[in-house]
Amino acid sequence: MRLNPGDGRSLRVLVLAPHTDDAELGSGATIARLVREGAVVNIVAFSAAEESVPKGLPPDINREDALRSALALSVPNDRVDVLEYPVRHFPEYRQPILDAMIRIRASLDPDVVIGPSSNDRHQDHSVVHHEMMRAFARRTVLGYELPWNSITFEASAHFEVTADDVAAKVAALASFRSQEARDYVSADYLRSWAVTRGTQAAMPLAEAYEILHWRIDL
Repeated sequence: MRLNPGDGRSLRVLVLAPHTDDAELGSGATIARLVREGAVVNIVAFSAAEESVPKGLPPDINREDALRSALALSVPNDRVDVLEYPVRHFPEYRQPILDAMIRIRASLDPDVVIGPSSNDRHQDHSVVHHEMMRAFARRTVLGYELPWNSITFEASAHFEVTADDVAAKVAALASFRSQEARDYVSADYLRSWAVTRGTQAAMPLAEAYEILHWRIDL
């Protein structure tokens, strides 16, 4: 992935998240590095998962926390958008989700799109993956890894990150008060995950991606 497209502008990266926190889980450290090195990163989440918020917390808490989380990755709030599709019902909204992606494509014109992998078995993630492949068929598209949602994952690309990038990812995920009980947001797990993927590619730390489409500009 070239951080400088070669035409004097910053690389434009779009990260698609079925729900708030998916972008950070799948590519938080990558986002931190990309922003640090000058890329323009936008995050679009399709649902704040209000129906899944634990009792005792405000239903819209994930909307507020998504903005706090993005700031931990140095993504400004005007580059974060949280849409209003109901959690676990995305298959019923396939066409509106595709239409939304087409509008996003026209508005942001990303060079690289990062979203759910092809083997993600969550119904909402699967819809976002398939519509992403339609809407952004002519862009470079990478699928991020969420191990708890996939039996298999093709780690065909590794993106090197630093300890500071991983720390930013840990801080970003700590922003989600509704997710505190999840094992996969623990700092130890997130660091060990980055070590594991880094070891595969002879890097100290990395995040892995499935290459879904690679556009080569010569």
